Amino acid sequence: MSTIGTDSFTRLWYGNWLWLVALALGIVAMFWILFDSQRTNKKSVLWTVLSIVGLAVVLPSFVLQVAPNIASPGLAKALAYVGAVGGLLALLSLILYLAGVAVTSGLTCPQCGRPMDPSWDECPYCGPEQKTEAVESTEPIPQTESALTGVPVSRPPERTMVISTKSPHLAYVIIKSGTHTGRVFNLLEVTRIGRDPNPTLNDFVIDDPAVSSQHAKIKKEGEQFVIYDLASTNHTYVNGEEILRQPLKTNDTIRMGNTEMVFIEVKDEDSSKVPPARD
Repeated sequence: MSTIGTDSFTRLWYGNWLWLVALALGIVAMFWILFDSQRTNKKSVLWTVLSIVGLAVVLPSFVLQVAPNIASPGLAKALAYVGAVGGLLALLSLILYLAGVAVTSGLTCPQCGRPMDPSWDECPYCGPEQKTEAVESTEPIPQTESALTGVPVSRPPERTMVISTKSPHLAYVIIKSGTHTGRVFNLLEVTRIGRDPNPTLNDFVIDDPAVSSQHAKIKKEGEQFVIYDLASTNHTYVNGEEILRQPLKTNDTIRMGNTEMVFIEVKDEDSSKVPPARD
């Protein structure tokens, strides 16, 4: 490839197929970022543009490899350096995209406007609206006649209606380490957890500087409890794995900041064993 250039880097770039490596990196980075951002509905304009630019500046090296006589040695040298920068740019774009730097979710909650992960069925910040349904009784009310007027009047049933005594579905967490070690917190239908003591923001306050103001949320969904990370700074971990949304089971370990707790779910038949909450 002496017709392209005579300096060592130019010979290395064209003669040892480094331009092909850079070209492959540019193609992989561009198509992966475009494909994955569409698949997961994420926004990553910065890395998309930089990966395209990286690929574009490597392409002239491919052209010179096919037709080496169309450029002077000086231009070939310049394009070799530019192509090397383009390959590094494409690689850097792919790495930072996979790391989630400057990548945002394309889904937002229509109520609060906060970003949502595509795996979430509903917004963990505001949750579903609570609805109350009226229950109609189909059992006829017995009729009797008034002793004074002879007009039929309604009479209450003779037997007292029995209300179901089935125990509620309960769960609680026990703090294993941190500023509240040993404390027990009963979980509600929706339990908001964070450092901010404002009761309108959190139901369960953790006085830990590594815990975000609104760190996580545990919600009862059907027959299970599910924990959501609320875009916290230091993330939420279940059994050592970083999570965004994770169904919980008994003895799961939850870590927020420097605080570690154990989730315990109480079955109906064991509801009498629930320890009292110690806040």
